[in-house]
Amino acid sequence: MRYAALPFAAALFAAALFAAAAPLATAQEEPPAESDGPQEAPADNDDLFDDDLFNGLFDTAEDFEAPDPNDDPNGDTQPRGDLLSRFEDPDTVRLRSTITATGGVGYGWTRWPEPEAPWRHQRATAEFTSGFRFTFDARPDPVLRVFGSLSTEIDPAERKYQWTTVTIDELFFDYTLQDFIFVRAGQHKMKWGQGRIFTPGNLMDESEKGLAVRVNMPTVLDGISLVTLGQDDFFRDRPNSPRYLAYAGQASLVAGPVLFTAGARYQDAESLRALGSVKTVIRATDLFTDVVVSYDHRTDDVAVQTVSGFYREWGDWRFYGEHSFDGTSGRDDDHSAGLAFARRRIFGTRLNFATLWEHAFVDHSGTVVPGISWSPWRLVTARLGLPVTYGADNSRYVQDNEDPANRRLAAIFQLQLSASF
Repeated sequence: MRYAALPFAAALFAAALFAAAAPLATAQEEPPAESDGPQEAPADNDDLFDDDLFNGLFDTAEDFEAPDPNDDPNGDTQPRGDLLSRFEDPDTVRLRSTITATGGVGYGWTRWPEPEAPWRHQRATAEFTSGFRFTFDARPDPVLRVFGSLSTEIDPAERKYQWTTVTIDELFFDYTLQDFIFVRAGQHKMKWGQGRIFTPGNLMDESEKGLAVRVNMPTVLDGISLVTLGQDDFFRDRPNSPRYLAYAGQASLVAGPVLFTAGARYQDAESLRALGSVKTVIRATDLFTDVVVSYDHRTDDVAVQTVSGFYREWGDWRFYGEHSFDGTSGRDDDHSAGLAFARRRIFGTRLNFATLWEHAFVDHSGTVVPGISWSPWRLVTARLGLPVTYGADNSRYVQDNEDPANRRLAAIFQLQLSASF
């Protein structure tokens, strides 16, 4: 769900996901999952500042799970009985629905307050949105899985006073061939690279907006994936030819405590992009580096992007930092940094605190977003954020301000009722 009048909350929610993320013991040992898959909401509303912008930031959801041989003691991969009965069997299908209602207010200044006239440049907003999401995860056969996620919303700020047309967020099937090759086809999310604040290594960003076929061979090296992706934009003013599809591949290798990953993506209208990634764990701290090299075959231009960072967790504390260099801007000094930290269950309560800071050294602009969340009543989460955007009027973070009200300094308060069944 998108909260049009509470956009700063999206950045706030991003920082606070550090408090909501599950322990990363699995993430420290395995490559990140390429699809979010079905997500289970915590029963105690302790998912601090969850938002679509960074949803599933540290999830290690099931990805190409091999069939359990106990599903069929005879080892028979052929369906037994009619297909409908297998889908209706509670052991082979999971259904989940989530309803949310969110209301909030925001108040702030579109420019820094002037001491002699503090009432100038003020702007207030109010918002109500409601959303409904339905997911199903079916296994009609031990070698076949079908997953789908559908959603709709009401958003008066966007003049949507009726439930919108149902949107298919994900819809795909997984097929297992001889416990060696795993195929996923349909509309689904993929995530490459290690960066979370800066993500040039995510070569498959927004893959869910098209039709993708992915073949995964986890026993070759430490995993190889091959992807073919088609999206509407690829064929705008072009014939419907395989030439204009996107083709990508990724391979992983674990050597001692170090995970090496290499990948590449090519599409005729894009630059050829190659990814090299290294990740390790030292004294319970994740350390990683992504390097992306882009080659534009139309101009012969080459550009380099890098992201390096760390992640550390101590009990209910989360701490995360990244440094980024973006050579695609054509500047040698385009460096950025981001830090986030969070504390869950302060003093043993459901009060959570988190802060996200991002800074662009190229023009000395950035954003700082501190916030808290707590659960005052059952199924209800309250959130309070104090986002600040700084820099010159023409600077990066000011120009890219996600707040439609263009507030530089604001206070955001939000109440959300959420229930899953």
